[in-house]
Amino acid sequence: MPYTEWRGNFCRVRWKTGRIKPNGKPEYDSQGGFTDEEVAYAYGLDRESDVRNARYISRRDGSILMSTYCPKWLKTQDVGHLRWRTIDGILRNHIVPYWGETSVGDIKAPTTAHGVSIWTPSPVSVTRTPERSGWCSA
Repeated sequence: MPYTEWRGNFCRVRWKTGRIKPNGKPEYDSQGGFTDEEVAYAYGLDRESDVRNARYISRRDGSILMSTYCPKWLKTQDVGHLRWRTIDGILRNHIVPYWGETSVGDIKAPTTAHGVSIWTPSPVSVTRTPERSGWCSA
């Protein structure tokens, strides 16, 4: 559970990152600058949800460049050799040349209507009649 604390006129929220320090204590991350304690708490709950669902990137980790992160990430993948070669090729030929000098924390999922339309295919409309009952019927 995240917890909030007041620092002067602003509220700060702290949440567990899911990691354990070498001394055995949990590692926390924080965000400050909130004027409302409920908003800060909701923000902390969202970050903990990201940690549980493996979407969270700590600010400490976000400074790593993609060209450094991709090879490390690939080593952690437990896949067959053919899948590994495919992923390696995609990383070397597409991801690293385009995103290589960008830090991991600067890459965000598309949120605008235009950005979402790039990532999601457009719907296919098919007219179904008794003669054409399948997707690819002639």
